Amino acid sequence: MNGMRKVLGFFMVLMLAAFAMPASAADKLFTLYASTFTGSGTSIGNVIPSGTTSVLLLDFANQSPNGANSVMKSIQVSVPTDVSWKIIQTNSVNTTPSQTTVSCPTAPTYTGAAPTSTGAISLNNLTGVKPSGHFCLYLAVTSNLSACTPEIWTGYASTGNSLSGGTPFDDNTTQTQPYSTATTIDGCTGVLGCATGNNTGGSYGSLVLTQSGFEGQANWGIVRGNNWAGDLNCTLVPYQFNFSSTNNTASFIAGNKGAQQISAEYVVVFNPIPYPGSPPSGAWPNTQPKLAWATTVPFTGPGGTPNYPADYVPAFACLDDDVNGANVLPTFPYVPLFQNSATYPAAQYPQYQAGQPALMCIANTGWTSMTLTAGNIFGLTPGPYIQVWFKIIDRADGYVNE
Repeated sequence: MNGMRKVLGFFMVLMLAAFAMPASAADKLFTLYASTFTGSGTSIGNVIPSGTTSVLLLDFANQSPNGANSVMKSIQVSVPTDVSWKIIQTNSVNTTPSQTTVSCPTAPTYTGAAPTSTGAISLNNLTGVKPSGHFCLYLAVTSNLSACTPEIWTGYASTGNSLSGGTPFDDNTTQTQPYSTATTIDGCTGVLGCATGNNTGGSYGSLVLTQSGFEGQANWGIVRGNNWAGDLNCTLVPYQFNFSSTNNTASFIAGNKGAQQISAEYVVVFNPIPYPGSPPSGAWPNTQPKLAWATTVPFTGPGGTPNYPADYVPAFACLDDDVNGANVLPTFPYVPLFQNSATYPAAQYPQYQAGQPALMCIANTGWTSMTLTAGNIFGLTPGPYIQVWFKIIDRADGYVNE
């Protein structure tokens, strides 16, 4: 009888231990990661720029405990509605006794046509991905957005050869959630770093620091310098550059920059304007643009730009043409306009008050005289014109109105 009691007591301990365990053992776990690359293979963080085809890596990382019977054999991805895609490569990557840590291979290059597929992606009968392994899905992607917009990708994984035929994996962080998510920033103009090869953008980007005059198609170019304040460790940031040769406006907005204070220099080359008249009252263009930053009034002007004069201020000349210079920014003068005036009240526009640094300034400017003939590239009627351009150093998200 004592032996029977001991056996019953042993089983009771096992039962109590079982009840003490979580109702759902977290032994099938994964995380979805998203990273993007240019078509030539350069990392661009997690940005899908507008107007070009990029390569997106979706990494399904099996984070189940080692020893668990948790092999990933099928996946599904809910794709944001702005994205068109094409599968260009897949890999199942598992550890081996001699290689206990593995990762997805280098992103492939892509030079093919723009992708056209939309909607969810389902892949079945995969080569099984074991704990600590990865399923690597490489897509050629485009976005139909035209402004930096965070978009969510939702990934599902299962032990079955189809998603409905096995046990689902849960998110490694939220272990009751049968899916994992990753974010891309879609529709941006591009990304900017501080190194040669990733610090320029736009048609004139490579010429901003080397060319002293511009003539030709209305367009823009930008170069990023080092961070001038805040976090001095430069990381890639997505940016939006809006340019209108019709309204002669431009804006530069950097996103996801954290504590980095970005310094950038960009050139805007506007369409030619008619020759401004005859001497002595004419024949000299008014080339002082208007700039705006850290605005507090809703942007209701043309092309989403601030109003003038409520948001814009007349541009000042920079103290130096050096995107990384320590002595670049002029200060607002002690004149009535910038001393809590009716136009720029201090409570609403603290950035435009006397003694404050102008966080945007004109580093270089000029114009080119030209006589246009029929069939010119601008589509303008024949006659005398001048084409104006500006180089601007910008240490804040800024707006330009010529």
